[in-house]
This record gives sequence, C-alpha cells and structure tokens, in this order.
Amino acid sequence: DACERGKEAVKDMAESVSDKAKSMMDKDKNS
Repeated sequence: DACERGKEAVKDMAESVSDKAKSMMDKDKNS
C-alpha cells in the first residue's frame, strides 16, 4: 500500500544519498 511504497522510496533516497557521499569522499581522498 501507499505506506509501504513511501518507506521504499525513502530507503532508495537514503541509499543514493549515501552512495553520493561515499563517492565524494573518495574524490577528496584522491585529490
């Protein structure tokens, strides 16, 4: 139902955000 879909969307957003943060940190380490 809608509540479950909302939770899934939040999880997806959190995962993509942490992925972005990880890649940004990697870039910082390399430079």
